[in-house]
Amino acid sequence: MKQPHKTLLLWVVLIVAFLALLGHELRNPLAPIRNAVQLMQQAGPGSEAAQWATNVIDRQSAHLAR
Repeated sequence: MKQPHKTLLLWVVLIVAFLALLGHELRNPLAPIRNAVQLMQQAGPGSEAAQWATNVIDRQSAHLAR
């Protein structure tokens, strides 16, 4: 294979890999928040688990707000 073709093929592979990574990261950014809400529903108010879930929701929503 000639050098320009190899370079082009490498760029295509890198772009496809980047898009796959980006798609994975953007697929479900709300999953940690949803899991924390479910935990809060099961845990008692004021419990250690509910406090942990509150911290998760706060942290994840701050990431989404950037």
